[in-house]
Amino acid sequence: MACPCTQLQDAINELATQFYTILEYLNTAHDFVPLDGQTKASDPGVHPEDADKFTEIQHKLSMNLIEKVKQIDLLIDTLPSLYETEQQQLTQLTNLQEQLKEIGQKKHSLRIEKDNLQQQLDKIIFNFTIKRNQIFKS
Repeated sequence: MACPCTQLQDAINELATQFYTILEYLNTAHDFVPLDGQTKASDPGVHPEDADKFTEIQHKLSMNLIEKVKQIDLLIDTLPSLYETEQQQLTQLTNLQEQLKEIGQKKHSLRIEKDNLQQQLDKIIFNFTIKRNQIFKS
């Protein structure tokens, strides 16, 4: 899993991409509304959506933006607080290092146990093969 800073940067990049995509969509899917006394403008690059569909898509896009901002807020909350002292952060880091060391030791002991079990299984298979060969040779 990536560090919270990397996740935050990725989320901000995704948000910027969403903003650009939404602006591009709005620019190409809107309908022209004439001002008083003017005729309706047109642009060959614009393909207006049905008004109801356009409104529905705007709503969905805005909900996506809100969700992304909520995700960014959650990621920000995982960062060390500005109010945590350096000593508190170092203590937390020390605790995490101890947990990592314990997990590493457990992994090592489990690997040894796995190797022992593998050797036992190999012996059983070898003995079985010998017995089977003896039975079928006689």
